[in-house]
Amino acid sequence: MFSNKTTEKVKAILSSKRLNEKLKFIKEIYKMSKLDDLYRNIKLEFAGGYLYITAMNPMCCVKTHMEVLEHDLQFCVLVDAESFISVIGRYSVDLILEFLPNNNLTIKHDSGYVNTKWFPFGKLPFPSIYEQSGESVSYKCSDFIPFLKKSFMFTKEDEFMINLSMTYISIDDEYINVFSTDRFAIYVHREKNGNKIKSSDISINSVSASILYGMAAKSNGEVRVSSDDRITYLSFDDTLIYNVNPEHKMPNFRNVMNAYKPDIKAVVNKDILKDVISKCAIDDKLTSTIYLGKEKSGIKSSDPSKGLDLVEYFINEFMEGQNISFDIRLKRIKDAISCFGSKSITIEVSSESKFLRVSDPDGREKEFVLLSTYKN
Repeated sequence: MFSNKTTEKVKAILSSKRLNEKLKFIKEIYKMSKLDDLYRNIKLEFAGGYLYITAMNPMCCVKTHMEVLEHDLQFCVLVDAESFISVIGRYSVDLILEFLPNNNLTIKHDSGYVNTKWFPFGKLPFPSIYEQSGESVSYKCSDFIPFLKKSFMFTKEDEFMINLSMTYISIDDEYINVFSTDRFAIYVHREKNGNKIKSSDISINSVSASILYGMAAKSNGEVRVSSDDRITYLSFDDTLIYNVNPEHKMPNFRNVMNAYKPDIKAVVNKDILKDVISKCAIDDKLTSTIYLGKEKSGIKSSDPSKGLDLVEYFINEFMEGQNISFDIRLKRIKDAISCFGSKSITIEVSSESKFLRVSDPDGREKEFVLLSTYKN
């Protein structure tokens, strides 16, 4: 281990372009408003031709590695995370990092250099690091990341209701379910539990998800998700992300879903519906009335303060059940239909509760958004 008693400088040469591919997402770790000295540094360990990077805040950790062009010996240091990420982000060339015995770090390139500081690992406090544990669920990155990203469209940051800011992977005997909610909508994606993975509930916070989007979006591999109840682990390729789960209860997604009994169903061309919503949009905070009818359907938006009424009609591709109308914010519908790549959208309504389910006509049970509406 490199120490501040070393009498000679230690050198490493690496690609700033490759390092920035990691750091531009890792920097999400350090966006918390209050980070004490325990979490302000990033750990850099050079060993066996690789640079191993560890970044942490109280709720999240990222461990990853990359090949380096050259390094003198095995050593491990801490550097101020925000300063180091900012400096490296200025370059796209190979950099020489010289760690000097006076704790100066000189970062050189062809036309100049930057001086900053390094700190001996072990001399300054650094948080304990955990290894992945618990039975894992594996997804293809190309499958998992898109629906994980969609799930966070239906979350809400709320310090008093932590469960509204999380996405949940809830495993039962039949399905591997991905749930999220902001109280007014529930996003659901489900896959058959073909491998009979044991029942468990896993939560993922928005910081972990954001880093995962960035680092694994182009991966052809798998992401492995597991939990030991206190910590959720996400590992893929050369990276491990984990988040510490605050004490809270998972919302009763299943109770709401089981109680939902639609008796009205309409299939609508998605582009036509998006166009009608766009023409009727006034203010995201205002509700609009949606009417579903066998002959024609429509949307009416009003702003009494401006004396404004907007009405647009459209024809359903298919409808069964009675005619119905309900009030809802149009942005909720717009966000819901954006989750699906199909040409048409299925809208199902419970005439009793006025709950609304939006889905792909060919995958109604696999992925859907359940929306609350205002009765009229």
